[in-house]
Amino acid sequence: MGKTLVFCTSYSDNEAIWALRYRIWVEAIRSGEIAHDHLLLVDDGSPRLPSWPDIHVTNRLDEMVAQKPLTLFRFERRLGRQACSVYPGWYRSFCLAARFAERNGFEKVVHIESDGFIITRRMQQYINELTNDWIAPSIQSHAMPESAIQVMAGSGFRSYVEFTRKPYSDFVGIEAENFLPFTRIETGFIGSRYGESMHHVPSDADFVTQTNPSMRGKSDYYWWLKPEIFPSRSDG
Repeated sequence: MGKTLVFCTSYSDNEAIWALRYRIWVEAIRSGEIAHDHLLLVDDGSPRLPSWPDIHVTNRLDEMVAQKPLTLFRFERRLGRQACSVYPGWYRSFCLAARFAERNGFEKVVHIESDGFIITRRMQQYINELTNDWIAPSIQSHAMPESAIQVMAGSGFRSYVEFTRKPYSDFVGIEAENFLPFTRIETGFIGSRYGESMHHVPSDADFVTQTNPSMRGKSDYYWWLKPEIFPSRSDG
């Protein structure tokens, strides 16, 4: 398998959120075992951007990814989200990652939203070993695929690139998990959108999405992450 890109979508209007959400996501990927060659944040017109020394900020697809280990592609105009199932900003960012990967020679893409984490080594290794398909894990509690975690490789990557040429007008009013053409839903892992209803992440979880925003910066909530990932050791 060739080069792997890991990406998430982003938007923030203050430095604290960049530190307590997006930087934690970056360091979680870097300190974990998901094999990758580059990290990408696709930003929906944030009014303030992070002042990280290792990030390359651009709005040009023709710029090479190798300038720094982390790229933030920023759209100038925010599209945002107008309703639960109307989110042109997310779709535009999701499609941009495909253009970025295609332009820069990536052959595998791992999409993990910034409030999602792959907890266990066995799931990280599963992602590393995947060479074909467009997969998403199953959320057993919701009986649905988790669109916040996706892996596209081989024919799945080619399908992803082709799919993202479609306009968002084709999907307005439909939730992403109901229109993304996954070729496989992986049922072998335990995980859910625990932040919707719980103030902790179960110890047997392989993955989590929608981590509770009130717990940002609290390392005991993120029990699977190394404490040094957090901006401060203090939870106060």
